Amino acid sequence: MKDFPKLMTSSILLYRDCGRDSVLGMIKAWPGIIAPFIYILALSLFQNLFSFVLHGFVGGLIFGLVNTLIAANYYCLVLHAINKEKVVLNELWGETIAIFPSVLNVLFALWIVTLLGGGLLNNAFAVAAVNLVLFVVLNPLPELTYLKGGGFIQAAEESYYLIRDNALEWFLPFSVFFGPLFFRSSFTEFTYIVSQINLIDFWRVYLGIILGVLRNSGDLFYGLGLPVALLLTHFMMVFRGNLFLRLSTSSRRKRIHQLNA
Repeated sequence: MKDFPKLMTSSILLYRDCGRDSVLGMIKAWPGIIAPFIYILALSLFQNLFSFVLHGFVGGLIFGLVNTLIAANYYCLVLHAINKEKVVLNELWGETIAIFPSVLNVLFALWIVTLLGGGLLNNAFAVAAVNLVLFVVLNPLPELTYLKGGGFIQAAEESYYLIRDNALEWFLPFSVFFGPLFFRSSFTEFTYIVSQINLIDFWRVYLGIILGVLRNSGDLFYGLGLPVALLLTHFMMVFRGNLFLRLSTSSRRKRIHQLNA
């Protein structure tokens, strides 16, 4: 491909702009940085206080709704960072409720797909393979959910087209960051990680991977690295949002042409 050097140059400039805007937005909407830590504490407290009802179908339904509410709340904070807006706490609940139906719709559809996949493919490797395909094709699903709204079918279709046209630009920065972590894993560990991926809760995936590396480095690194892990996790989520907006509103040819102009 003769334009490959220009493609890489335009991509680097794209990442530079996304990174700059992400840092500025995170400073403006700073509560999003500590939000994942608060969510983890809140979920742990919720599980301990209400463990007597979190069993069976009803318990799973309640816990699923709580998780959906947390996801919607977090994506509101990410949206504030993308827009470089201050977070007004007394308005955050209304914003969360506004995108809650879209997040619930997508999560429910993913749950059905996972349920069918687990039932039809009663094999850990097969489930991981299906999850890996969904992970690639539907990777921008969170951004489509909180930035555009709508149902699962529409979001899945748009996600497919974005990945088809911009796979290199979308996956390259995340591969560079997380690729070495996966290569350090054994095949069994890699299969388990992929089988556990939740497409709508990427912040948990990122935070879990980073904390796992810190934990393997020793208790000292784990304790000192928690603030860094929270910072990196939120940065990756805001970066994804900024990258999605740029890729969905321009074409590869247009970006290369702008480079030549």
